[in-house]
Amino acid sequence: MPNKTKRMLVLLLIILKEAGPTAACSSSCSSDCDCSSRGLTSVPQDLPTTMTQLYLHGNDITNLSRSDFSRYRSLTTLELHYNQISMIHNKTFHNLTSLTQLYLHDNRLTSLTSDMFAGLDKLQTLFLYQNHLTVLPGGIFAGLNQLWRLWLTGNQLNTLPADIFAGLGSLQSLYLSQNQLTSVTTGMFARLSNLHSLSVSQNYLTTLTADIFRGIRNLRYLYLSQNHLSTLSAAIFEGLGNLQTLYLSENHITSLPADIFMGLDNLQYLYLHQNQITLPADIFVGIGKLQSLHLI
Repeated sequence: MPNKTKRMLVLLLIILKEAGPTAACSSSCSSDCDCSSRGLTSVPQDLPTTMTQLYLHGNDITNLSRSDFSRYRSLTTLELHYNQISMIHNKTFHNLTSLTQLYLHDNRLTSLTSDMFAGLDKLQTLFLYQNHLTVLPGGIFAGLNQLWRLWLTGNQLNTLPADIFAGLGSLQSLYLSQNQLTSVTTGMFARLSNLHSLSVSQNYLTTLTADIFRGIRNLRYLYLSQNHLSTLSAAIFEGLGNLQTLYLSENHITSLPADIFMGLDNLQYLYLHQNQITLPADIFVGIGKLQSLHLI
């Protein structure tokens, strides 16, 4: 190959390398627009109105308003994590009726309005973890009938409205760990019949009512570790016959009822370590599928 041709090819490769990332966040990007980690302080308004996926994570955006996304009504995925967002104005996401994935985690949100997610009836994933939320308004998740992942880990929530999860019948994964919850209301999880994974670990729970998990019969994974629990009702796990993993470690439990694990026919992993428990001799009778038991 002649040297001149080689030089031209090298030059072309350099141009393509330099132009690639810019084109990914411009009017020339296709259905996927990657505007991540560019030092942006606002949402670009020169992107294709027909794009379906917009990646804005890792920027310096501090607030969002309705006009930011009014042009982008075809979005199905919107990634806004790892910004500096502290304010989301009313109806910011109002026109995004096709949205299925919304990532708002690792920002600086302290509060959300009750109609923040109104109209997002196709939403399947909502990540709000690692923010500074102290309270959630009642009805904030109303209408999110297709939601199956809701992660609220790592906020400062100390209480939740009793009906906060009402209507979320499709929910499969709910993470409430690393908050400041001192109690959860009876019936809060009652209609989450498709829930597979529930975490309320690393909170300040001292007691749980006997029927707190009633109704979530498809639960596979339950995380209750690193709370302040000292006693549990014998009936607390009643109806959880599909449970496979149970974390009760790092609490203040001193004793457990002899029949507390009765009916947990599919339990495989049980974590009881870092408590001060005196166990009845027959407490593990009936959980024949147990593979891993942590007591110390």
